[in-house]
Amino acid sequence: MKFKSKQIFTLNGERYTTDELGQLVPLVEEMKPKENPWQAVNTIIETCKILKISRGTLMVLINAGQLKAVKAGERRWLVPGWALEEFLKVPKIAE
Repeated sequence: MKFKSKQIFTLNGERYTTDELGQLVPLVEEMKPKENPWQAVNTIIETCKILKISRGTLMVLINAGQLKAVKAGERRWLVPGWALEEFLKVPKIAE
């Protein structure tokens, strides 16, 4: 099999390539699956940014046992990535 490399053109900030007839068509690239926005271990600040909640709300979730976290030292909390995945999989019902 012979593969023909396509030329890519940029016009007004948009990317284009040519089709079989040589006409200019918008370039459609394959979308890569999105990676998780969290790390293996996350700080409280990172977790707040990921979940878009305040520190107080996050601490309520941790103290209620709805989100697993590990206390590392006297004041530092760490949230494992698997705990975030688990928390986001469970449907939440507003009270």
